[in-house]
Amino acid sequence: MDAMAQKINEADCYLVLTPEYNHSVTPAISGMMGHFGGSKYAFKPSGLITYSVSPYGGARGAVALRPFLSELGCLPVSAMACFSMVGDIFEQDGTPKDENHRQLKQLDKVLTQLEWYAIACSNQRDASGVP
Repeated sequence: MDAMAQKINEADCYLVLTPEYNHSVTPAISGMMGHFGGSKYAFKPSGLITYSVSPYGGARGAVALRPFLSELGCLPVSAMACFSMVGDIFEQDGTPKDENHRQLKQLDKVLTQLEWYAIACSNQRDASGVP
């Protein structure tokens, strides 16, 4: 757990990839992130990628995860990537079945926003520290 705590401390942002679990957050994500508490995540942005075998693409889980991440202090960027019918989009090893699939286009927006906020927050932490 010490190695994980160190990685969390060193990160400038977090990309949370999770399935939907009973229309909400998986216990594994909430338990692991909650274990370390908000001080490790504070003033660092997060991005959300969810997936599901349902037509909702894990969006219900993402909506439940947003206030949890906010409470930890790693505010989520506005864009999300929610992959519905995940078995139709990805192979078992995670590679896309079709690199031009329309749902994959969501990733660019999430990653672009996350990178922008990560750089901005890192610069501000370096310049002024955190409140």
